[in-house]
Amino acid sequence: METSYRVSDHSGKNGTRKGVFLKYKIVAVIAIVVLVALVLLAAFLGPGRKRSSSESCDNNSGQQSSIAEQTTQLSCDVAIVGGGISGLYVAETLLRLQKETNVCLFERDDRYGGRIHDHSFQRAPDIPVSLGAWRVDESHSTVWEIFKRFNISVSYAAKNNQDRLEARGFFATDILTLKQKAFPALSHARFQNATYQQMLAYLASHLKDGANFTSLSDFEAEYLTPEGFQLFSHMNAFNPNNDCQPNPQSLTDSSHKGTTFTHNYSRPVNGLSAITRALKTSAVKLGAKLYKDENVRVIQENQENQFKLITTRYTVTAKKLVLAVPVNPMKQIKGSVAERVQNDSIFDSIGFMEAFKGFAVFEEAWWQSNTAGSRYLADEQELLSSSDCLGFTVPYK
Repeated sequence: METSYRVSDHSGKNGTRKGVFLKYKIVAVIAIVVLVALVLLAAFLGPGRKRSSSESCDNNSGQQSSIAEQTTQLSCDVAIVGGGISGLYVAETLLRLQKETNVCLFERDDRYGGRIHDHSFQRAPDIPVSLGAWRVDESHSTVWEIFKRFNISVSYAAKNNQDRLEARGFFATDILTLKQKAFPALSHARFQNATYQQMLAYLASHLKDGANFTSLSDFEAEYLTPEGFQLFSHMNAFNPNNDCQPNPQSLTDSSHKGTTFTHNYSRPVNGLSAITRALKTSAVKLGAKLYKDENVRVIQENQENQFKLITTRYTVTAKKLVLAVPVNPMKQIKGSVAERVQNDSIFDSIGFMEAFKGFAVFEEAWWQSNTAGSRYLADEQELLSSSDCLGFTVPYK
């Protein structure tokens, strides 16, 4: 996903304005479902057949040749496009395991990390706020291996805090209870004895029919019933009136993935950026060549049957290629190799889910002001509600 961030710190000069951070308490407000998958198309792509000197590499070869003439030549055994956690992990792993010795990585932004991006508010400089990914489920074994290998200190979310669910004015701590209270019509007919997971499985079994519907909403209402679709929308903070809807496969896959989580979460004490910093530092020590502010414009093949990348400042030749970028940035790259990836059915099947994440700083922890209230939340206890624009609400600290 191509991610943009906007952060506002409305702290008053003297700390007197309402809503100013005074007691180091932060609430994270997450609207819509925060699950826009970080796409790793990290396959070692085999070059196609060798072209003859009379063939053009692509339709814009003249323009690309002009760009290449203005850049510096660079040779790599492996070229990695994308400096998020996926690209950094691949670079560091290849060198650490001595699979490769000449690895180059190109990142178009002015920083590494991709969706992993921490911010500190002026009034709370010691509290890193993760604007993208912000916690790690216990089931993510690869990330936990990174924690252990680099001795990254982590803090654990309280395991005794059941998440709060709300729909149609009813509150519950589990989906079955919410289904019975807020969606009583589902207690009859097709889904009367079905769990939410069984409803998802039933929907997934009809994904092949998704292309026959004009919208995701129509598809889900057909197979889950209109009332079942409303439950699904509430559980995913999905707005059925959104003009830019994900495809059925994307939303169903993400919902199913959520059912595999242990919901035992942790995060590095110094923020998720501790992961990418550790990978970057290790990769550089092992000999990786990292280039930021380096937009890859063209990926094609040269006459020696090698990959040729044209970036902002370099013309790169490489024997192997790793693509660790989301769909939208990948679509902007030109060249024969890029077009081959873009036209592949696997690439075309990659879906999306829109998400917005915002953070607000408050003078008091109002979510803990009434211990008996329906909206009381402990630290890091989630409230999922589609009755307002907030979606997921999480007291951050």
